[in-house]
Amino acid sequence: MLGLGLSLQTLFRKHFCGGVLITSRHVLTAAHCVHDFIFFPWLLKVSVGSEKLGRGDIFDVDVIVVHPSYGKSSQYAADLAVIVLSSEVSDKTNKVCLPSLYLSATYPFPSNYVVAVGWGHTSDNVKYAVKNLRQVEVKILSTENCKGYGYLYSESIMICAGWEEGGKDTCQADSGGPLLWLNSEGNWEVHGIVSFGFGCANKGFPGVYTKVIEFNGWIRRLVLISRLML
Repeated sequence: MLGLGLSLQTLFRKHFCGGVLITSRHVLTAAHCVHDFIFFPWLLKVSVGSEKLGRGDIFDVDVIVVHPSYGKSSQYAADLAVIVLSSEVSDKTNKVCLPSLYLSATYPFPSNYVVAVGWGHTSDNVKYAVKNLRQVEVKILSTENCKGYGYLYSESIMICAGWEEGGKDTCQADSGGPLLWLNSEGNWEVHGIVSFGFGCANKGFPGVYTKVIEFNGWIRRLVLISRLML
């Protein structure tokens, strides 16, 4: 399942954020990763199809759409964006499913364990992306575990995930990457998008993820509209 991550890169092929493919042309990522590229989508490149950084197929970007409520109620509220690629990704094994429209938004899932993937830093002291895609298993935690974030954390639109004792987490340059859950049919669903945290894997400050299921309708409408227009 490592291959389900993809890399957002600058024009000079430098990795800075992650994302996940939800259709052959649509990438889900964090708004804070791409809001500066909205009017300059040609400056953004998307690398798909390889666990080794710099080895994937490079795709140009047609359109970037940031959720209209991004940053309105707090800095990371609605931290979600959809990227429309200029051409289709032919390898469907890179694609994940959105949550079912009929799935309850109540967390945790039947299994508390979910998986995040990315090329991000391996610790606070490491300031560069790793060369090989990595994955980490984390637990969906209660709001109590994220109370250290104060007003920045909102249970209704965010997921608190990590370990109570710290030690395992996503980190810088993992932003925009997916938090994945294996459903009963054996398909990977994206339920979270890496949003923010204080440091990496610190006790009392688990990772915070945008809760995809709360934006399911917006994502699906956007995909449909873009298919009709582009």
